[in-house]
Amino acid sequence: MDLAAMKKVALMTLREGSNYGNALQHVAMVLLLRDLGVEVETLRDSTVCGFADPLPKESLRRRLRPGHIWEVLRYRLLAARRRKCKALQTARKQRFDAFLQDYVVDSEVSLSNASFSDSDMLRVYAAFVTGSDQVWNPLYTHTSSVRFLQFAPQEQRIAYAPSFGVQEIPEIRKELYAKWIADIPHLSVREESGARIIAELTGRQAPVVLDPTLCIDAAVWEHMGRAPADVPQNPYVLCYFLGEMTRQYRRDIHRLAAQRGLEIIELQNPKKSIEYQYDPAEFLWLIAHANLFCTDSFHGVAFSVLFRKPFAAFVRAESGYKSDDRIGTLLGKLSITGGYVDRGKYVPPDYSALDGKLLTERETSIAFLREAMEKAQGGRPK
Repeated sequence: MDLAAMKKVALMTLREGSNYGNALQHVAMVLLLRDLGVEVETLRDSTVCGFADPLPKESLRRRLRPGHIWEVLRYRLLAARRRKCKALQTARKQRFDAFLQDYVVDSEVSLSNASFSDSDMLRVYAAFVTGSDQVWNPLYTHTSSVRFLQFAPQEQRIAYAPSFGVQEIPEIRKELYAKWIADIPHLSVREESGARIIAELTGRQAPVVLDPTLCIDAAVWEHMGRAPADVPQNPYVLCYFLGEMTRQYRRDIHRLAAQRGLEIIELQNPKKSIEYQYDPAEFLWLIAHANLFCTDSFHGVAFSVLFRKPFAAFVRAESGYKSDDRIGTLLGKLSITGGYVDRGKYVPPDYSALDGKLLTERETSIAFLREAMEKAQGGRPK
C-alpha cells in the first residue's frame, strides 16, 4: 500500500514544556513519519487533570520516614527556586517553541479527557499515533485517555515507543490502563519494563522498539545543531541532569574533568542564565562537540550514542527512578557496555558492536511503524 495516499496522520505526544528530550523526540516522530511519506500534524492535548481520582495518600508512617521528608522539602525548595526564575523559564520556553515551529505543524484539533472534538474534525486523519517518551506515565498530571487515543477510531490507533516511566502501574490505575492499552491494535513500547507491564495488564506481547531519535541518522541531527553565540573556547565536559546533581555526582564529575583537563558546562541550572536558555539546536551542537557528556537523561545518552561520544550515565537522584531501566534497555538493545560511573570508577562506553546493532534495530522499528500505518490505512472509514 502507498502510504503517500494517506491524507494526514495525527500525532499525540508530549508537546508542552522546555525539556530537550521531549522536544527532540517530538521532532524525531515527525521526521520519522514524514520519511514514510505522510503529512503529520500534532494534536493539542488540553487535559488539565488527567485522572478523576487522586492516588491514595501515603500512610503517616511512610510520610514520616527521613527519605520522604527530604523529598518533600527538596520539592518545595525547587518549586520556590522555579518561581524566582520565572522570567528565565519564560525566555527558555519561547526559544523551545521557536525551535519546534521549524519542524512541527500543530493541528487545529484540541482534545481533553473532558471533551473530545467532533468526529468530523478527526476524519481528515487516516491514522493516529501516540508516542514516544513518557506519554503513559501514570504519575504525570496530564496523563489521560487522550494519550491512549480513546477518541480515535480503534483500528486507526498506533502506539510507537511509548514509555510508562515507572516500573509498576499504581493499583488504582491498572483497570483503566488495561482497557486503554487493550484498545490499541498496533502496539509497541520503548522499554523492557513497559513490555512486562503490558503483558501483565493485557496478556499481549508488545515489541520493544527504538526511541524515534535513534531512528534518525546522526547527520540529520548534526545539521540541525547550531553553535551557541558564546561557543566554548576550551575542551569541555557537558552536564545535563534532570534530577539533582548530588554532592557525590559533583565530586565524580569534577574528578573526571580534572583528569582530562576539561572545563565544565552545566545545563539545566537557572543560576547559569545563558546556558539555561540554550535551545534544542544548541543542545545538539554541545553534545556533538563535547569531550565527555555526564547525564541522568535517557535522551542525553541517546544522542551521545548517535554522535559516538563518551558519556557517563548517572542514576537519576529522584524518588521513583532508582530502578529505572530506560537507559539500561537502550544500551542492552545496542550491545553497548560501559558508560557508567560506579563507586567512583568510570568505564567509557564500548561502541564496537553499535553500527550493526543500530542498523538492525532501526530497520525493525521502522518496519513496525510502516506495517502499523498500512493496517491503519486499510481500516480507515470511507
